[in-house]
Amino acid sequence: MPREKSNTLSKADIAAALSVIHDSTLTKVKAAEIMDTISEVILKALEEGKTVDWYRMFNLTPEWKLAHKGRHPKTGEEIEVAAKWMVSARLSQTVKDAVKQLPPPTL
Repeated sequence: MPREKSNTLSKADIAAALSVIHDSTLTKVKAAEIMDTISEVILKALEEGKTVDWYRMFNLTPEWKLAHKGRHPKTGEEIEVAAKWMVSARLSQTVKDAVKQLPPPTL
């Protein structure tokens, strides 16, 4: 049964595109392995507290968020949100411009 066309670009789709771009000298399997390695490198850098700067795509920066008061979304009750590490993601202007040119959705 063929897969339905989706608005999601999957790892398999990217691996297939890399294989086509590199004139089949790069197999889909090898392209997927390269993508896995890139993911591992990015995650390791974040675990070490480093900022990841992917030129023309994004910056990922680990940030320490202090404890603060918040509200439970269903009950409205005030709650204490614990301090924790989070990742701040900043998209490049190239990415923002690519999305900005999309036509409005049809509702």
